[in-house]
Amino acid sequence: MLYAVAAAPFVALLIGSAVKGYTNRRESLTVDETPRAEGAFEFGGPPYGIPVTQAYYWTGTAAACAASALQLMTDLVPSERYEYHDLLQVMQCKIFPAAITHTFWLFGARRNEGQPEQDIVAWAITAKTKGVVRWRNTKRRLNEIELCHMQVLPKYRRKGFGRGIVNFLHMIAVESAPRAEAPERSILECKRELARRFYERCDYKPTTEPMGNAGTAPGHVWLVRDRMGYLDM
Repeated sequence: MLYAVAAAPFVALLIGSAVKGYTNRRESLTVDETPRAEGAFEFGGPPYGIPVTQAYYWTGTAAACAASALQLMTDLVPSERYEYHDLLQVMQCKIFPAAITHTFWLFGARRNEGQPEQDIVAWAITAKTKGVVRWRNTKRRLNEIELCHMQVLPKYRRKGFGRGIVNFLHMIAVESAPRAEAPERSILECKRELARRFYERCDYKPTTEPMGNAGTAPGHVWLVRDRMGYLDM
């Protein structure tokens, strides 16, 4: 189950929820860019193995996306340090080519069946590259989506949300996009021993091609999930 949520119901759903309380916090950003909900999708149910989940998103600068994630962690997970916390801090200062756009995702699920209140269960940042960039050690024309960061909040781990969200992001960004402009694949870099097997269960496979602006980080591996294109049929 995967479909867009209309704007009016989306706004109504946010009222009184933790999601609205966060996305309207201008002071949470260290840059002059206010998070704005551009739209939402709903997914989950039996095919995903998780409760129906709302995915809210907005597109902004890399700095704003990183700042949003850092503030959210401070608010909701103060006792835990995110594995790639330092990379998020660097992301606030790094300049990215114009061909790369970033999107911040916030995932919410109802606390109780039939109740409107939602809990934030996870967040993620994706980067879409479409155009010629000097980004894989040489100039190349790319059309792909990178899952840059993702964190499932402690309360919702080992419940299927991580796998459901990874599959959703690939499906909505790659498989569900119009064929003429669909990204060719989704990619990510993760710690080899810590997360590789998890992402391989989400149909990602290791790649041997040169990846990354400065090569693969020590102890890390790049994984790729190619577009199947079965929704074109």
